Amino acid sequence: MQKRKVNFQVLKRKPVNSLFDFVLYFLKDSNLVIVEDTILNKSFIASEYTLPRYFSFLEIKTDWKRIPDGTYIKLEPDCIKQFVSLNQEKIMFQDLSFQLDFNKSDIPADKLMFSCENFQYETRKIKYDDILTFNITANLPIFQLYGIFTLYNDNRNILPDMICMKYNKTFYRYPYGNISSMDKLCLSSTNLVKNRIESYYAKLLLDQANFDYGFHLKYNNSAKTCLDLDEIKKKINDNNEVSLLDTLYYLSQCRSVDDINLNIFLLSPNIPEKIIEYENEGELHED
Repeated sequence: MQKRKVNFQVLKRKPVNSLFDFVLYFLKDSNLVIVEDTILNKSFIASEYTLPRYFSFLEIKTDWKRIPDGTYIKLEPDCIKQFVSLNQEKIMFQDLSFQLDFNKSDIPADKLMFSCENFQYETRKIKYDDILTFNITANLPIFQLYGIFTLYNDNRNILPDMICMKYNKTFYRYPYGNISSMDKLCLSSTNLVKNRIESYYAKLLLDQANFDYGFHLKYNNSAKTCLDLDEIKKKINDNNEVSLLDTLYYLSQCRSVDDINLNIFLLSPNIPEKIIEYENEGELHED
């Protein structure tokens, strides 16, 4: 075997805590590979052709592991899964639009048209004699968004497995539609760029709600709508039933986290247990 010599200039030694026993560095424009043994703190040089002498490449599979940038990865035989934040804001306020049907008798007669700061709706059509269709626009609070995204080996597409919100180390379901009971994003649009996480983030915030996937909020469709903020706050604080329209109106009037009764949001049951363990240990990355 032909010997090869590579010279390195060591500028600084620094201990590194690695997730892996071995790290392989594939050199650009070369078939050489630097193999780092993180346990023995030693390295050696091999090639792509001689690697099988040292490693038996079987099924690659790991549990969730935290990597240095604060995100999490999980390796599976046919894909890589990553748990990442979609935005940096701990809370933001976003204009969202909905088209909803309500029973006319459930809406106060003097509020069939309603408008105030951060919340308004208007009736566009009557579907049946007793059912009204409303177009609603509301400026609503959204906590920091997280998602699990899967990169498949065969097609290089990135697909979302789960979307949720996080605030104060608690994970909530995304509340405003387009998310299934398993916290999966509705992918009805054909205009998505499926190798960009940003396209899913934009779809979540810009698409009208798809009500095959309903709202994940504490509300009751049988409750009467009042659109009286003080009365709604009292109902929520007393854990009484509130209609969907009142719930959206209430949230649109919350301008900070302190204004929000967090019990109105639903906890997400779909966070991987290993990530919850990191969270409980205080190891989840915080900016």
